[in-house]
Amino acid sequence: GVVTGTLTLNLANLKFVISPSANAKDGSISITNQSTKISYDCSIDKSGNCNIYAPAGTYRVEIYPGYPSSTALFTVISNLVVTGSTQVENVTLSGANVTGTVSSTTISAGRGIVEVQQRKTEGVNQYWDNLWNARGTIDASGNFAIALPEGTYRLLARCQNSFNNDCKGFLSSPSEVFTVSTGNTVVN
Repeated sequence: GVVTGTLTLNLANLKFVISPSANAKDGSISITNQSTKISYDCSIDKSGNCNIYAPAGTYRVEIYPGYPSSTALFTVISNLVVTGSTQVENVTLSGANVTGTVSSTTISAGRGIVEVQQRKTEGVNQYWDNLWNARGTIDASGNFAIALPEGTYRLLARCQNSFNNDCKGFLSSPSEVFTVSTGNTVVN
């Protein structure tokens, strides 16, 4: 049999203008409707712009810069109201609001990363959700800086070169649980 039909394409009604564009370019944006859990994605162009279609609703927006730095990192808008009409959102990438020092000689030689886990609650169940795009690099002095939205978290310091014995004897363990609210958070 033959199936016939008409496909109607929607024009972008939501434009994100991300700055600084030098950090944002080649990144991506994912928006998720809070009610339906349907997600929409777009790529950020060299000017820092991203155009997307999204029906009216309230969305969680996650912005992943192509070239992050300590002053322009993963950014979240928790409750963006999309009207369904043409709309422009100007967003400045978040700077680091969580900083700390890892005190392991194994990974403080510039060979480590800090992975982020956020505490989530669904009904009576709680679990730790990995935020892969929020991770940070540990520098040669053991310092790291990441940007996180408000929430409850823990961090895991990990060695990047575990396959060639650079991490011999290093055991990754979670940090103390901490909460990010307005302002900066220090985790040691």
